[in-house]
Amino acid sequence: AALLHDTIEDTATNSKELEREFGKEITSIVLELTDDKSLPKAERKRLQVENAAKKSTNAKLIKLGDKISNIGCLIDLPPRHWPAARQRKYVAWAREVVAGVRGTQAALESRFDQLCIEAEKAFQTREPKELTYAQALEIARKEGPKDKEVKLHDEYPGHRIYFDGPEYCWCASYWPW
Repeated sequence: AALLHDTIEDTATNSKELEREFGKEITSIVLELTDDKSLPKAERKRLQVENAAKKSTNAKLIKLGDKISNIGCLIDLPPRHWPAARQRKYVAWAREVVAGVRGTQAALESRFDQLCIEAEKAFQTREPKELTYAQALEIARKEGPKDKEVKLHDEYPGHRIYFDGPEYCWCASYWPW
C-alpha cells in the first residue's frame, strides 16, 4: 500500500484494477490515502490536516513515511522552482499533517522531527544573498554561464540585485526591461 498510495490520484488506474491486482486490504488503505483531485489543491491540503487523525493505523504509518520521504527530498533535491519560502511553507503544512498521526510510531515521528530541523537549516543556506550592483556584475562575469552573454543594466546601479547561487537567477525590486 505504501508504494501504491498515490496510484489512483496520479495515474489512470482505478480502484477496481487496484483491487484485482493487490486485493481489498491494500486497495482500502490506498483509497484512504487518496485525495479527491476534483477539489482545489488548498482544500485537499486542508482536508489532509483535518482527516489525518481519523485514518487507520496503516494509513497513518504510510502518511508519516510519505512526509518523511518528501521532507528528505526537499533537503537533498528541492524542486528548482520552489524558493525557500515555499519549502518552509511545505514543511509547516507537513508538520500539521503529522500532528494528526502522532502516537502511531515514535521512531518514525522522531525521524520526521529530525528532518524538519535539517530542512530549516538547509533553507537558511538557500536564501538569496543581497549584493550591490557592482558585486553582482562581477560574479555574473566570473561565474555566469559561459555559453551566454551576461548583461546587467549599468543605468540602474542603485538597485539591489539578488544572486541565487548556481542557478544564476537575478532579480531586483524594479527592472524596466
